[in-house]
Amino acid sequence: MASTPCTVASRLGVALVVVLTLSGCSESTGGKLVQVKGKVFVGSQPLGGGSVSFRPQETGSNPGPEPYGTIESDGTYTMYTNQKPGAPVGKYFALVVATEEADSTGTTVTPKSLIDPKYADPDSKRLPIEVVENAAPGQYDLKLAK
Repeated sequence: MASTPCTVASRLGVALVVVLTLSGCSESTGGKLVQVKGKVFVGSQPLGGGSVSFRPQETGSNPGPEPYGTIESDGTYTMYTNQKPGAPVGKYFALVVATEEADSTGTTVTPKSLIDPKYADPDSKRLPIEVVENAAPGQYDLKLAK
């Protein structure tokens, strides 16, 4: 059966949509993701909870998704980007948030920060970090002052 011009155009249109969708998916994560695992310290002690996020050092019209991670009770964290493990290669400023748990009374009280609030301030730019393909051990450890 011979293809009509309409059928050929429809197939090309579908192929174009598939290609654009697939290329958009890779860009939505910021490109290839590399494993990022580290440990957060306050002084010499591991921080026992909280979260870490990476903000790109270069801000453009579309900086892309921000990698994020949860700090475990032993201070370790693993970064995720769009719910996938890893972070795109690049230069970032790390932000760390750690607050005490809310009390069981259910009252709305502003949670107290367990670390200096400057580490959660996106304008402070205190914790520069670079995500690379073959990171050295400890490269992603974050050391906060008491």
